[in-house]
This record gives sequence, C-alpha cells and structure tokens, in this order.
Amino acid sequence: MSSNDPRRSDSLTWRNAITKVLAEAREPLSYVDITSKILDEGLLDAKGARTPSLTVNRELNAPDKDNVFVKVERGIYGLKALGAMPKPVTTEDTKEEGFFQLVEAFGLLWRKDFVDWKGAKTEIVGAPERRKKQENDFGSDYGIYILYDGNRVPVYAGQTKELGTRLSSHALNDNLRSSWDYFSFFVINDEPAGVLKADKLLDALEGMIIESFNLQYNKQGGKWKNAKTLEYIQVPKTSGSD
Repeated sequence: MSSNDPRRSDSLTWRNAITKVLAEAREPLSYVDITSKILDEGLLDAKGARTPSLTVNRELNAPDKDNVFVKVERGIYGLKALGAMPKPVTTEDTKEEGFFQLVEAFGLLWRKDFVDWKGAKTEIVGAPERRKKQENDFGSDYGIYILYDGNRVPVYAGQTKELGTRLSSHALNDNLRSSWDYFSFFVINDEPAGVLKADKLLDALEGMIIESFNLQYNKQGGKWKNAKTLEYIQVPKTSGSD
C-alpha cells in the first residue's frame, strides 16, 4: 500500500482502525476478521507490532470508560453506538467459554542464514502467503521452536518469551551454534482469556507436532487451520538484504 493512498493515515491508531472497520461493517465481527480487514485495506502497517491479531484483541479488551467496543460473544465484537449487545450466556456457552486460540501463527523450516543475528535486535520476519507485502516481526513473541540440521532432521526444541533473543543465542553463543541450519516456530498467545479446554490444547499440541516433523501419514496438517491460524513465509533479513 502506497503512503499516498487516501485510505491510509499516518496518525491512525489501532483503536481508530478497529472502530472504522466495525463502523463500515455495521455488524459485529471476530477480532481475526477485524485484523484481516485492517491489513487488507491498508489502514495500518503492522510491521513493528507484535502479532497483529493479538494487538487487535488487546485493544478490544483494554479498559475503556466509554465502552466503545462490546464483546457480543467469545471472540466477536461490535460497537456500542450501533447497538451491539452481549449475547445471553447459555449452558453450552459456559462449557465452551475460555477457548482462546493458543497458536496464533507459525513458520516452518525457515533458513538460519536468512536472519541477521548480529543486529541490535534480532528480527524474525515473515509474511502471510496471501499477503506477501504485509511483513510481521515475531522476534519479541512468546513461542515454541525447533532447530534442524542441514538435512532438516530435528536436533533441538525449546520455549521462550522472546523468539529473537533465544534463537540469536543459539546462533551465536552456545554449543548449538554450528549444529543447525533451519528452524520452525509457533507463536503462542501469551494472554489467553479464561481456561483453555483440554481438547483445544490437544489440537494445538498435535498440530505443532504434525507441522514440525512432516509426518508421512498425517496428510491434513494441524486442526488449527480451521481457526485461521496463519502460516508465515520467511522474508530474508540478512545484513546485505534490503
């Protein structure tokens, strides 16, 4: 999106963009759909933000004396000014309440040599395949990661509160630095709403295992794909890249 595009405003905040999307839709939307519309319409450049859907979700749930946004039901939000009201809670809703998408995004078999590990801040940059110009930096995100050798055989796995810092340590400083050439990662939502149900947790764990190890007979991939978890394609950010 060009900086001269009339839809784009340099002063537009995430909160303003969410309000604009909901006002134009004139009906409640999921926070995932709100995020997609903000990015697809070029209202904001998400680079520099954490995972955009998490940013939108936090804005929607931030303390607000004016109650501009109304949580209609789990993950669905509308504008109070347009008459949005919370959906009555039923027994079935109570049973399901608390499911929050655990895996927000993932990248598979990214190349170690496509990352500038010596920068002041390590950027783990990728873009959704369907929006290749919309880059996101996962360097500051919580996550689970897997390291692979040159034959793409897994050699190490770990968890971290900051993917860029931990992977940079493995690339430069510790005894693993010469043992891996590729990595996969799964961005974990660090602020889940409520209690995660066991079946949803199992779906996430199963999905990470299937995607990480490319298992021969698991043809369908992780079940989270129905929940709009996005796979990101690596954007090279070595010291010589643009």
